[in-house]
Amino acid sequence: MKKSKVVRGGSLVAVAVAAAVLANAAPAAAATPAGSADALTVDIRLSNGVIPVGQVGPLAQSNTTGPTSNQIVNVDIPLLVAGGSGTTHSTQDAATGAVHSDAQMGDVKLRILDTLTGNPPPLPSQYTIKAVESHCDSTTAGFTGDSKLSDVKLGPLPIPVAFPPNTRIGIPTLGEAIFNEQIMLPDGRFSVTALHVTFGGPVAPITSGDVWLARSICGPASPPVPMASGAGLWIGLGLLGMIAIPVGSKIVRSRRRAATIA
Repeated sequence: MKKSKVVRGGSLVAVAVAAAVLANAAPAAAATPAGSADALTVDIRLSNGVIPVGQVGPLAQSNTTGPTSNQIVNVDIPLLVAGGSGTTHSTQDAATGAVHSDAQMGDVKLRILDTLTGNPPPLPSQYTIKAVESHCDSTTAGFTGDSKLSDVKLGPLPIPVAFPPNTRIGIPTLGEAIFNEQIMLPDGRFSVTALHVTFGGPVAPITSGDVWLARSICGPASPPVPMASGAGLWIGLGLLGMIAIPVGSKIVRSRRRAATIA
């Protein structure tokens, strides 16, 4: 009976070790995607009541784990944003680990700015953009990305001819518009947004909020090593063997001692 108990215990240890290896074999499933893109996201966190607090989107979001492409048509979010269609793509090359993301949106009307400046719907919008798009790429050489905006009209605000990275225009009493925003996120990914409107200030009707139009995100290029096959499988089996062999040896020694006593 003692020998049987020892063998069962050894089997349970081996099963537990195998389960641990397999559990650690696919952490990427729960990890942040290597890349993502979305056409529109609105996040109003603190407001004095003119615009309701809440979040819309990310709309038409895609990411490298799927869906790798997405779209939205006839965008109409009351008091916030209206537009035509938006498309996104986000992919990762399985061989090289290179990441590509892009996002586009057309016929944008920033109704949130109309509403906050006394020109709410159904009055014609004074804050319009014919088209916005962004893209980013990640390779072993690093990150690249850019944005394009066409026919931008933001009420009385002066609009530059070109939009180099992180072009900023203040919106009096409301916040700031950032064109072709290019930043590194805290998790190490690279983010490119065609237009990022931030709200806030001591007298702003929205004291904390953001609107992102055509946002593309790329993480560092790193070829995936699946544990189910190839190098990942051999690594997993090697770890299992290193742990299981000492356990098996202990079981054999225990069985020999038990046989001698018997």
